Amino acid sequence: MKAALSGAPNFSVLDGWWVEGFDGSNGWAIGEEREYKDEATQDAADAISLYSTLEDVIIPLYFGNRDAQGVPAGWVQVMKNSICTCTPQFSMRRMVKEYTDRYYMPAAQTGVQYANGDFALAREMAHWKQQMRGRWGQVAVQAIVPANTQLTVGETVTVGARVWFNGLSEGDAAVEVVSGAINANGELSHQQITPMHHSGWDNGAAIYQCALQPETSGNIVLGIRARPHKPSLINPAELGIASWAS
Repeated sequence: MKAALSGAPNFSVLDGWWVEGFDGSNGWAIGEEREYKDEATQDAADAISLYSTLEDVIIPLYFGNRDAQGVPAGWVQVMKNSICTCTPQFSMRRMVKEYTDRYYMPAAQTGVQYANGDFALAREMAHWKQQMRGRWGQVAVQAIVPANTQLTVGETVTVGARVWFNGLSEGDAAVEVVSGAINANGELSHQQITPMHHSGWDNGAAIYQCALQPETSGNIVLGIRARPHKPSLINPAELGIASWAS
């Protein structure tokens, strides 16, 4: 970030702040933002990307196409883009403020809540988590979705589910639609999570519905899951368990 402020373009892996700051015109990326089967494969791919980008792009841009005064106009443009795009958005001040507002203050408030009354809430949540881990395997979900529906961006489709809690309470669960597109690597991209709402009961099954509105065009896949939920959870996924529709 300090380098960008001084007009020095960044050339780095797409991790940390650079994955957010890189826009294709203000520096260069090493490798791709993807998962590899192991670290050795990733290291080899990153090395190829690093040397090829240096040889084919960065070095020619710096040493070639200079004007009458010997100034590399293309390189100067990347420097300017780096200053213009990175300086307003990335700084230690912004980072500390966001960490404080998003993490430190909420964590402090949660700590007070959990500690009040001789840690009453902490004891309650520990007991609840133990119960969920021990009994969540009994929860079953069935999807009720239209087949091969075609929509335009902005249109909605009604998605439903039947959930059998088998002794647990519907108040202990959140039921959600997880949707997105499958990228070239077979991974879910542009993930969208849409809450479903409890609308009644049918022969012991809780009925859930929601109006799904895809945010992107193209082929969309979806899954329906039920996961343990309680307002006092620090992180919605901290139990790491869920039941998916078959």
